Amino acid sequence: MHPGAGAGALDEPGADELVERVLGAMAFITVSMLGVAAIAIFLSTLADSALGAALGALAALVASEVLVTLNAASVVQPFLPTRYWLAWIDFFRQPIFWRDIQRGFAIQAVYVAVFLAAAWANFATRDITT
Repeated sequence: MHPGAGAGALDEPGADELVERVLGAMAFITVSMLGVAAIAIFLSTLADSALGAALGALAALVASEVLVTLNAASVVQPFLPTRYWLAWIDFFRQPIFWRDIQRGFAIQAVYVAVFLAAAWANFATRDITT
């Protein structure tokens, strides 16, 4: 506790806990990027050029961010890949607010599984020997 802080003041996290929280936030951000990467990989199996796949993934990212901000899209917001991207901030709350972090990990896992499976299925049908 800080000198002069009241008896009811919250203890600040120690250095070890702070390192754990930073690593957790970094892991969350990395996993959040995997959903967009999976979309890009899937689009690369559909497009004839790498630029088309990259721009398609960027378009999906921008569209998701726009829909997250619109009240009219509240029905689909929980299922958008960027909906829980800012949940990394919850690692630095006292106590850690786990609900959005868990939802963020879960939605990214679904996006990665679905789009990588779709990419594999599409790639498997291609004739790459000729």
